[in-house]
Amino acid sequence: MQVDIRNVPDAIVLAVDADARQRGVSRNDVIAETVAQRYGLDWKPSGYPYMEADLSDHWNLRLTATMRDALKAHARAIGGTMTGCVLLALGSRYGIRVGPPRRRGKTMDPRVVADARDRHANGESLRKLAAEYRVGRRQLTAAIRA
Repeated sequence: MQVDIRNVPDAIVLAVDADARQRGVSRNDVIAETVAQRYGLDWKPSGYPYMEADLSDHWNLRLTATMRDALKAHARAIGGTMTGCVLLALGSRYGIRVGPPRRRGKTMDPRVVADARDRHANGESLRKLAAEYRVGRRQLTAAIRA
């Protein structure tokens, strides 16, 4: 199973790369090992060697279904994301502070909210306004009612 991890902080990218290079194993194996240890899961290394590559902040991790399910369950339990849980585990391993693994709500510009509130009060539909502002209808409704 693949898990897509985006916007990985540079400090984490560098720490994982240095660890993988030192041990001669793939970055994926280093990350999967960390996740398995964090959640007390059995894990078997892929055996792929370390390969020099660009230090991207976007990873496509190959994890077992059990590991993915554990990440997903933990993320749901704390109201977070799987990416946040992976970054938290790696940050803990390497002593790097990372933000909380929670979902970040999108914030709307207060001027946009005021404009949408006025336009909705004058009869324009939330659906039309949400499409125009490129936000979800629920998010727009919550912002207007706040």
